[in-house]
Amino acid sequence: MTDTENNKNSNSPVLRFPGFTEPWKKCRLGDYIRIFSGESPNCVSSKFGIIPYYKVEQLNWCEKYLGETPYLSQRGKNILPEGCVVFSKRGAAILTNKVRMNLFPINIDTNLMGIKADNSFISDQYLFYFILRARLSRIADTSTIPQINNIHINPITIHVPSLEEQEKITRSLGLLDERIATQRRLIEDLEKLKSSINET
Repeated sequence: MTDTENNKNSNSPVLRFPGFTEPWKKCRLGDYIRIFSGESPNCVSSKFGIIPYYKVEQLNWCEKYLGETPYLSQRGKNILPEGCVVFSKRGAAILTNKVRMNLFPINIDTNLMGIKADNSFISDQYLFYFILRARLSRIADTSTIPQINNIHINPITIHVPSLEEQEKITRSLGLLDERIATQRRLIEDLEKLKSSINET
């Protein structure tokens, strides 16, 4: 049997990094994540709050990692630990597929959802790229108002390589993200230059 046939039968991708031959494990996502719900906005207090609090609108202000927020909340029951994948769970914002990560403990509003990987099996970065590629619009119930709940997340099938191969994959994807972001900034700068020339 050829390597390609082996890969097809083992649910592994055809293209692999050198040195990795073990088949990827096919799993139910819900068995390896923890799901976090948001807190009501009435817990927000810019004066007395201590935990950064994020709303859906703030997903527009960053690329991959959540940045600064003007909102703070009291320490609640659903604090998201560092490394969660955060995305909209209700409304048209789902269709924009804005998936983010947090670099520190945060709180989120009721229109957002956070999921945290079991890092003994799935890395945070691998989960991030998996959800990003899966596309929120495909996960959501879009029959009426788009929404994503636990029942949509838990049954998803995920194919998982070893942690070492996950690191290789996510590191390569991260480098591609950086190059894309650099090209985007260059294009924006050139567009600004073009506009300034046209105005003279």
